[in-house]
Amino acid sequence: MKNILFFLTGLTAIIGFGACEPEPPQMQHVRNIVYTVDEQTTTVQLFTEEEFDALLDRFCDYAESGSSVSFYNANRATKGASKESVTYSTSSRDQMKAWMRQMEDAGKTVTVTYDSGTGTYHGTAYANAPHPDPDIVTVPLFSVSASHQVTFATGNLQYCATTGEYRMAAAQYITLCVTSDTSWTDLFGQDTVHHLGTDWRLLTREEATYLLEMRFCSTVAGVENARYVRAKVADIHGLILFPDLFMWPDSVALPVGVNNNGFSTAEGWDDNDYSVADWQQIEAAGAVFLPGTNLCQYGYMYTEYADGMAAYWTSTPGKVLVSGPSRVGTDDGWIPDGHAIRYVRDVVEP
Repeated sequence: MKNILFFLTGLTAIIGFGACEPEPPQMQHVRNIVYTVDEQTTTVQLFTEEEFDALLDRFCDYAESGSSVSFYNANRATKGASKESVTYSTSSRDQMKAWMRQMEDAGKTVTVTYDSGTGTYHGTAYANAPHPDPDIVTVPLFSVSASHQVTFATGNLQYCATTGEYRMAAAQYITLCVTSDTSWTDLFGQDTVHHLGTDWRLLTREEATYLLEMRFCSTVAGVENARYVRAKVADIHGLILFPDLFMWPDSVALPVGVNNNGFSTAEGWDDNDYSVADWQQIEAAGAVFLPGTNLCQYGYMYTEYADGMAAYWTSTPGKVLVSGPSRVGTDDGWIPDGHAIRYVRDVVEP
């Protein structure tokens, strides 16, 4: 996968847009989705329909990889217990997502599996979801200063020039190098920062530095204040970020090279090789993955960076968060190159 090269033209065709950008629909109520994948439970807080759609896609991905996925909305969960259930089967992902939406809206607990032999999704919905306090929500938090925390978007920003549509990548490890005006791209000039709603923003360079070098965190693989590790996920090199409070899943091999910034050695770059199934457990525990972005300039990919050198814009002019086989930190952007965008959302105390 990492050696695929896209021959494309016209990176500048996607820079400078704005008038055609659609504003994503806003939810009437925030969704607090509690989901379990292979006995690992987490909670995410969703603010837009687009975010919920991306999460349903992820649930289908989990099912297709052989996992059983269960979820419910903590704000709509049905009190009490009932043996009454609703079942549904389809070979269409869109139809399964529509059914999951319907069952979530009815306050049911939904379980989804996938039969790879027949290519069929199977869903069961029960009216027996627990009903926790909706004000108590556990989400992975990342400190970006001594007094401020953020949460990360569930994928890199993507854009389609033919429709003017922006979206988040369906999975955190998805990375593109597409510059044709008929295709999707995830590389942008810094002046082309379009938000998916007003809640999303970029880190500042100072915040990125604090995130990588200064915050107090949990211990991972014997390393105190474990903030990140370089790794491969689904054959894509990149950077795994650990939230402030984090417990590595027992069934996944421990990483090496935690907090190694790469100036002396690239330990962990190839040593930490995780499958999609492995990543699903790491992600469910709260980790974030910033995939290599295959830097582009004037519409052509730098093949020497095909192993996943990553550069993510910050809001500080000309500054980026970078990771690669010999470097993790912040740096100057390589203008006029296109770099990736991963949004964050500020955590607001209730």
